[in-house]
Amino acid sequence: MFLRGFDRTAPPSNVVMGRAHISELKECVQIHDLALKRFEALEGYGWVSQRSADLLEFEASFHCGPAWTARTTAGALIGFLLTHELSNSLHLDELSVAPWFQKRGIGAALIAQSVLFATRYQF
Repeated sequence: MFLRGFDRTAPPSNVVMGRAHISELKECVQIHDLALKRFEALEGYGWVSQRSADLLEFEASFHCGPAWTARTTAGALIGFLLTHELSNSLHLDELSVAPWFQKRGIGAALIAQSVLFATRYQF
């Protein structure tokens, strides 16, 4: 498995991982749009920041496969990961972490959650 080691990736102690719920959809879209703004400064990637999240697209993703969120211990949503199931495989659709929480291992911890799920359910 090329992601060996992700099964041991833990989030920072002030971050709680959990399964996402459709009620968190609007918060996820906000995090996604904030994270996209980081691309504005990257030469050749400015177009990425212009692609705002489509609420219906995100809602469809929530229903196509498992999703996870990362929240601070105070309850603020700071990241999420959406997946879908296809041909007995689990595919990552979207991974976003709020800009002020990036580079702290939260994205890796969200991926670890999906890898553990995929392993547990034999994808």
